[in-house]
Amino acid sequence: MSTCGATRVVTADTGQTPDESTTSRSHSIIESGGALRAAAAEARAFLLAKAAERLRVPIDGLTVNDGTISAGTGGEAISYWSIIGDSNFNQAVSGKAKVKDPAAYKYVGKSIARVDIPGKVTGAPAFVQDLRLPGMLHGRIVRPLIDRADVKLASVDTKRAAAMPGS
Repeated sequence: MSTCGATRVVTADTGQTPDESTTSRSHSIIESGGALRAAAAEARAFLLAKAAERLRVPIDGLTVNDGTISAGTGGEAISYWSIIGDSNFNQAVSGKAKVKDPAAYKYVGKSIARVDIPGKVTGAPAFVQDLRLPGMLHGRIVRPLIDRADVKLASVDTKRAAAMPGS
């Protein structure tokens, strides 16, 4: 998990994040960055529309700074989080929202503190395969040495596996 301003980015947790199938090597951003950018643009458009409704001003009269939406200089303000409240953010992504101009980026291309480094140095779980839960069991698929349709596994000795706790 890393934090930029008031936004928390959760990684490697399929219970909280989209299923991207394989997320290996450094391909996650390369392959999913565009989707994240589109989702962020969609979320921003949705939240700005809700803020415009609540503040009773046109969307183009709103400014956003660190998750707070303001209606002009000195006007009323509302945060992204107060718009969402305690509910899940279940807004569909249409792909039609305008993405932010790279010239307006606040963090991209800048050096920011890596909040994930201490956990990596101390060996804290960072990926799903690092998790160890109480009572967790492991399994393995046993296949023949040659993966061909005409080759069949003759036998498997399961005595040691069957003697393990939880089997």
